[in-house]
Amino acid sequence: MTPLPDILVALLNSADENVVLSFMDANGGQQISVPRVAEGSSLESCFGRDLALALVNFAGGSSISIPQCRRWRIWKLAELGYSRNEIALRVGTTSRWVNAILKMEKSSKPLSGSAQHNSRQMDIMDFLGSELS
Repeated sequence: MTPLPDILVALLNSADENVVLSFMDANGGQQISVPRVAEGSSLESCFGRDLALALVNFAGGSSISIPQCRRWRIWKLAELGYSRNEIALRVGTTSRWVNAILKMEKSSKPLSGSAQHNSRQMDIMDFLGSELS
């Protein structure tokens, strides 16, 4: 399983997944300048307050490279019901590559932001062990 880039995890933890997908479609593979303040920024007007705040908290006042996250975008678009050809066009790849990615074992699929392991949360096995003791 390929881990998700830190920027994507930060965005998924703060903003709606569809908004993050739109942001990645528009900015993936580019260098962007992140404002120091989210309020009133072009990021806020284009993608909403939550995403703008997440970006400011992640890298406010600096320029960052936004990864393309093609595999994650392919899975998300497939979950939304897009055809293989529509996904290929939107992600900027071939439909053969989209097919190959979607045929991979489900166990290799990256976790969505809400399913990422949170280091502040107790592991269920640790919890069960403490209850049995």
